[in-house]
Amino acid sequence: MDGMFYGCQSLNSIDLSKFVTTKVTDMNEMFEKCHKLISLDLSNFNTRNVKIMSNMFKGCYSLTSLDLGSFNTNEVETMNSMFYNCSSLISLNLSNFKNEKVNDLYNMFGRCKSLISIDLSGFGTEQVFNMSKMFIECESLKSINLSNFNTSHLEQLSSMFEGCHSLTSINLSNFIDNKIKYIKNIFKDCPSLEYIDISSIKWNNQGQTNISEFKASKGILIISSNLYTNLIIKPKESWNVTNITYINN
Repeated sequence: MDGMFYGCQSLNSIDLSKFVTTKVTDMNEMFEKCHKLISLDLSNFNTRNVKIMSNMFKGCYSLTSLDLGSFNTNEVETMNSMFYNCSSLISLNLSNFKNEKVNDLYNMFGRCKSLISIDLSGFGTEQVFNMSKMFIECESLKSINLSNFNTSHLEQLSSMFEGCHSLTSINLSNFIDNKIKYIKNIFKDCPSLEYIDISSIKWNNQGQTNISEFKASKGILIISSNLYTNLIIKPKESWNVTNITYINN
């Protein structure tokens, strides 16, 4: 099903109720650039053997809601740019996304500009190495809870929340730092962000970097001493900074 409806720019609805997907392994770009698609019922899709969901709904910027609660994602390995530029999407149900084998979430929700909140409480991330640009330009996103994320294999976080204009606080204190190497611009252009906890990112011998312009007039930053020392742009004096020192790491 790779690219099956790719570029069907005039398609506004489609009946997939009789599709048999039991043996399908690839749904890459399946609905990409279906610009006028306003509704999509995939409740009958059996996705137990699907390995690729990259770009699946990319550019479906007329979709306002999408219920994927019936999806089985146990075999899926990549979801990069899955919902990229679904700019009208307000409601998204991913309640059954266990993601036991997913390793790439790059740009997954990028430019989902209308999403105010998203429930990722059951979202599996234990094999993921790349979360760069995962929420880039999610301009309406006000809060997000990632406390269940397992980051033991995570390496890349660059621009993860860049352009999240409405985000006021973010807590990544649970992010296990075994391999994290790339965090450049993780909070770039987040003017409302007043609380940042990235204390678990140790940043041993990784060199200088930028994580944010710290545009808010005041705020709270909880950060490892190593990372704070290597920040090219540091917060204003009006910010309350707490440095965490790791010994023998």
